[in-house]
Amino acid sequence: MLDLLIGLGSDIGADESGTTSIEYALIGTLVAVACVLSFAQLGTALGGLYALSQSLLAAAVGP
Repeated sequence: MLDLLIGLGSDIGADESGTTSIEYALIGTLVAVACVLSFAQLGTALGGLYALSQSLLAAAVGP
């Protein structure tokens, strides 16, 4: 009977599937946040590039 209880106690600490899924969820969240921040910076840079090209074209074409 004692062997059965010791075996059950050792199985409780051996299951790490929940820990692994939580780690993957945290990694996925960090990747998603990095993508959102990168796309926001890219959008700002492209907006400035379009504004510059618009002003250069307007100056080249004239009124």
